[in-house]
Amino acid sequence: MDASRKDVESCAALHKHTRGSRLTLLLVALQTLVLSGCLLTGLCVYWSRHDPRPGTSSETTSGTSSPTPELRDDVHIQFFPISDVLGNSTLKFEHVLHRKQMDLINGSHIFVHCDGPYVVHMYVCFKSTEGQANGTLQLGVADSEHPHCTFPLQTHQQQEVCRGLHGITYLRAKNDASLKLVSTHNFRIKNITVGFNYLLGSRCEY
Repeated sequence: MDASRKDVESCAALHKHTRGSRLTLLLVALQTLVLSGCLLTGLCVYWSRHDPRPGTSSETTSGTSSPTPELRDDVHIQFFPISDVLGNSTLKFEHVLHRKQMDLINGSHIFVHCDGPYVVHMYVCFKSTEGQANGTLQLGVADSEHPHCTFPLQTHQQQEVCRGLHGITYLRAKNDASLKLVSTHNFRIKNITVGFNYLLGSRCEY
């Protein structure tokens, strides 16, 4: 009787031990799956943040070529800032920061290759050398009697005044555009940054 009872107790203990071992293995397997999932998720996040996207080349042009700090796809041209612009003169840009399907010839002639609407944008700092001073920036096109855009500027301060300006105009392919400053003798532009952007993006369809 005692021997039989011991055999039963031993068998029960063995089953309990076997069930406990299986439960432990199951928990270890689940933990391994969870850890693997976390590692995989972390790697996916890392790759998505550090995988470089393929870029498209942007062109640079001017009298002297310059490196391109930013790649862009839309039709545009962006000039390096110029300084000390005197009145009654055509703005002459020395370098192009980046461009696509627009050209700068001889520093002052901006050539267009796509028909459509363009925004001309600029940031200009100007001042008066004495008293009230007036100036107007005019965007003109060759063979056109009237300016396409005008930007009036006025100040009586000898300290610099800075403003952001923009205007929208329609230009045609092969247009030769330029910016001219018409002003009183005491008006000075200290610094100006200018760019053109085609409002149809990269769609040069007309």
